[in-house]
Amino acid sequence: MRKAIMNGDIVDLLKLAREMDECCNLAAELVGYSLECLNFWTARVLNIYGSMGGKVDCDPNRPGFTIFL
Repeated sequence: MRKAIMNGDIVDLLKLAREMDECCNLAAELVGYSLECLNFWTARVLNIYGSMGGKVDCDPNRPGFTIFL
């Protein structure tokens, strides 16, 4: 994951993380389980990106985030 981020593949990693989150959320919903963190994988990728010096901007009034490469 770190190598992909360092190579500038953060957009692809976020896409995969979102797809993983959607699958996990759907599976949990189907079995009647409530997840504490609905965007676990997306948050993890953003956290790693931020820890490596990347800038992520979140607006509390709007959903989503902006990444700066």
